[in-house]
Amino acid sequence: GDYKSLQFAFVKRMANRWSGRLSYTLQEANYVGLGNPDSRTVSDNTNPASDYGRFASNRTHVITATATVNVAKNLNLSALLSSLSGSPVNETVGTDFNRDNNNNDRPIQGVSDGGKPILSALDSQGRAVINGLDGPGLFEVAVSARYAIPLGSDKRALDLFFDVFNLFNNKNLQNPSGNRRSSSFNVSTSANFPRQMQMGARIRF
Repeated sequence: GDYKSLQFAFVKRMANRWSGRLSYTLQEANYVGLGNPDSRTVSDNTNPASDYGRFASNRTHVITATATVNVAKNLNLSALLSSLSGSPVNETVGTDFNRDNNNNDRPIQGVSDGGKPILSALDSQGRAVINGLDGPGLFEVAVSARYAIPLGSDKRALDLFFDVFNLFNNKNLQNPSGNRRSSSFNVSTSANFPRQMQMGARIRF
């Protein structure tokens, strides 16, 4: 496999009661086959190079931004923004078309496409490239409040906190099935967690 990226970040150190960080990564990760390195499979054992393509966890664009504001002496408010492009989905026939005991065969135009258009880009053999579909992206904002109540010394305090995850309750869909025989082919049927909140307390000593 291989990996290329461009990364940069802007950092605002704590001053005037606030700090922040904005970072961006443009990346491209490729490898051969599917699965973990110790159990990787390819769709054509006689030509493994034909399964060179996007890494299953590749996300081309990753943006994160964080900020913390010291509202009062013992009260801090923080926020985190995450925006990621989708990870790829592998488009498959849905059967072991080449009978190699691995059900990961990608459709070949006019051969194993079942008369349906192939949604992925095609390689020089007319076959869908590996991980050729784009999954849904993710956008989420989380906020947090922290308040410290001193308990008689600098080392002892009661910390109160309140967190909200997915503040705007975005519907962040999970990757759909790439199986062309599935009724939910290329249609997301599940999502990440909706808005969640938690609160708690801890004693430092």
